[in-house]
Amino acid sequence: SIALAHNCLAIILCMHDWKWEEAEVEFKRSLECDASSAYGHLNYAFHLSGLGRHEEAVRETEIARRLDPLSTVINTWAASRLLPAGLVDEGLAILEDVAARDPDAWQPHLWLSEALLYAGSRKQAIIHAERAADLAGHLAVTKAVLASAYYLDGRRGDGDAVLRELEDRALKGYVSPVLMARVHIARGSVGEAVNYAERGFEGHDHWLQ
Repeated sequence: SIALAHNCLAIILCMHDWKWEEAEVEFKRSLECDASSAYGHLNYAFHLSGLGRHEEAVRETEIARRLDPLSTVINTWAASRLLPAGLVDEGLAILEDVAARDPDAWQPHLWLSEALLYAGSRKQAIIHAERAADLAGHLAVTKAVLASAYYLDGRRGDGDAVLRELEDRALKGYVSPVLMARVHIARGSVGEAVNYAERGFEGHDHWLQ
């Protein structure tokens, strides 16, 4: 559809090209063509959140959730945008509900771990990070969150073991340098973190959004 085409172009402009003003135009055109698209509103929320426009982002997540209230993906990723907006308790409540309804989906467990880290509940965060990694072990992001949670809880040996997995994977294929930077920040390896972050910046890594 025309709306989807505008939305896809907006995502490329936002996540890859870092042309945020042009992306904004395309997101709005997409929603003008189809205001009933939950994914359209959710993707626009990510754009706004990345620019620090958190109140607007939260409004878009609310619209997305109203349009598709039973979607695991919509509810999970909408809740994820509440965390940088400072609405951690609200995000936790949504994520706990989604995880209870769809316990075999990795996304709610991943973001529950993130939300619990925001809240300072590290041991609970590890439980959900381990579950997310078990359900979607092929995804580097679940391993990165798990390693970070281990380090933040003082479990350096466990964190190092997961970090080695990520390093081995990076020798065979792509692993986001921003995810690697995140792990090294939690580990306390500042120099390594800066090196990876610079590589992510140079490559317009989408995890910087």
